[in-house]
Parts: sequence; structure tokens; C-alpha cells
Amino acid sequence: MAEFLKAEQIANNNRQFGYAGDVSVEDAWGLLQANPSAAIVDVRTPQEWEQVGVPDLASLDKPLHRVTWRMLPDGSSAARFAEAFGELELPKDTPLLLLCKAGGRSQAAALALTAAGYSCCLNVAGGFEGQNGWLSCQLPSCR
Repeated sequence: MAEFLKAEQIANNNRQFGYAGDVSVEDAWGLLQANPSAAIVDVRTPQEWEQVGVPDLASLDKPLHRVTWRMLPDGSSAARFAEAFGELELPKDTPLLLLCKAGGRSQAAALALTAAGYSCCLNVAGGFEGQNGWLSCQLPSCR
């Protein structure tokens, strides 16, 4: 893991906040570069991916995982998201960077995946479009 991410800190954050914590988009990019197993999961909608774009991970030779977080009135959002995410078959100890428009949905997704047994779920603060987000920091993106 990147220097800013210590196993002890992740465990403490999991206990205190329910997920491993928040990282900036720059730190997320650094973790993706430094850790071959780190993965990014874009939880926005297909319309957002199409209209706004997505992170371009081609230079890292990594896939972009896309699993939409949907807010459902019956409260089943977390269970349904974790079930759909499970189909990716990523190991439970994979460092997961969760990304949405500005950080709200991805935080909820980080909580859901931590509750489902994933040990390192990080919310990408600022998201893809937010202040200090992926686009404003000029990280690689494509449509």
C-alpha cells in the first residue's frame, strides 16, 4: 500500500467510521500506481459515465470497475450493491477506491462493502466532478 495507508490506520478507521477512510484523488492515483492489486470502482450511473466521462486507467494497465450505487426507498441499496459488486470476484483484501460524482455515494458504497467483508474500502473525496475531484485535478479521463 502507499505510504499514507498503514494497516493499523485502516483497521482503526474501519472500527471508528465503518470504512477505511477518505483519500484525495491524487492519493488515489498514487495508490493505483504503487499497488498492483489496488482497484478503482466507479459507482456513478451509466448516464454519468457516458455524458461526463470516466477515469482513464490505460497507462496503468488496470480495468475500471463500474457498479452503480442506487438509492432505493426500501433500504436495500447496500445489500444489492454488495451483491452486484461480488460478481467482480475481487479478493476481500483488495484495496478498493470508490468514486462517484463528489464523494457521497462512494462513501455509502465504502460502508456497504466494508460491512460485506472487504477490508480496505476507501472513499475518493472530491469524486470525479467535485471540488478537488478527478477532473479538476486533471487526472486521466476519457469518454
